[in-house]
Amino acid sequence: IDSLPKRIVRIDLFDGLPRLADDPHVWLSPTAMQHMATATAAAFEQLVSERPPQRTIADHTIAVHLANYIASLTGLDGALRDGLAHCATRTLVSSHRSFGYLARDYQLEQASIAGLSPDDEPSAKQLQTMIDLARHKHVTTIFFDRNMPSDLARTVARSADARVAVLDPVETFTAEQVQQGATYASVMRQNLAELRTGLECT
Repeated sequence: IDSLPKRIVRIDLFDGLPRLADDPHVWLSPTAMQHMATATAAAFEQLVSERPPQRTIADHTIAVHLANYIASLTGLDGALRDGLAHCATRTLVSSHRSFGYLARDYQLEQASIAGLSPDDEPSAKQLQTMIDLARHKHVTTIFFDRNMPSDLARTVARSADARVAVLDPVETFTAEQVQQGATYASVMRQNLAELRTGLECT
């Protein structure tokens, strides 16, 4: 970042957000996304203010887009709160520690088989600990990240008599998702559907 030309505008989208230690997946919180969208719009407005001929039209367009996006994120947040309010288990077991912000916002307990890095390999003892936890918490579904190997999740699921399901960390979109017109909100709503099934929510 420090090596970028000075004409490049740099925005710290995490500024002012409560952070979870060592977890960069802030965008999995729709409320954090509202904060980041607002910061992005403010940066665009600042750039527009330096170009007076286009200022009025651009300011209006930015404000309209921001309002629409905030409304979409507010609706998404409400859907997640309602959809995850009553579940048979509140323990979200995933192959990697990617869903801390989502768990924090919706009062779920995240338990990960491995750490944040896809290269993390748990020991046999760690695997057994997760199997015991899944059994103790009556977990019926072990989640793994889209576009990542499912081996860890399947290993724990087999021993804990559970199924596996996919959650999308919304880090990259596949070509298929792009062709289908996927958005942040649509992918998060698909995550909600998977969570409701996996956590047995009513």
